[in-house]
Amino acid sequence: MRAAGWQVVQVEFRHHYFSVGATGEPQRSRLYCSVHLTRSEPEARAALAGELGIEWAAESAAGDLPVIRRIDASRLTLQTRTGGLPFALVFEETVVPPDKSYFIDPLILHDLDGDGRSEIILAARNLVYRLRPWNRLESEALCRHSPGLIFTGW
Repeated sequence: MRAAGWQVVQVEFRHHYFSVGATGEPQRSRLYCSVHLTRSEPEARAALAGELGIEWAAESAAGDLPVIRRIDASRLTLQTRTGGLPFALVFEETVVPPDKSYFIDPLILHDLDGDGRSEIILAARNLVYRLRPWNRLESEALCRHSPGLIFTGW
C-alpha cells in the first residue's frame, strides 16, 4: 500500500472483551479497530474499521509476550472516497485539560444565544467558543465561576 502512495493518518484500538476460556480452550479478545489512510495522487481517503477477533496461543515461552494464534478480521469494513477534502479547516486551537483531569470532554454544540448558529462548549474546561464577525471564533468563560471537575453535560 505504501508503494501505491497510501499513508496511515490515524490508528485506534479499543480492547473491549477478553475471555479466559475453559480448560483446554483458547483465550480470546475482541478489539475495535479503526485505521484512516490518505493518498495524494490520485487524491483519496480510506477508513478500515470494525471488530478484530484474536485467539491467543495456549502457552508462550516463559517471560515472552503473549502469542497470537489467529486473527479474525472478517468484521472489518473498508470505505473509500476519491477527490479533495469535503471540509476546510476554519479553526484550530490546542485546549489543555482542566486541573486534576486528562479530558476536555464533553464537547457540546448548542445555540446558546438563539442566533441560529451553534456555539462550541467545552464544559469541563469552562469554555464557550462564539462565532464573531468575519467567521472568527473567540473563546470566553462559559460560567462566571468554574463548575469544578465534571465529566458529563447536557
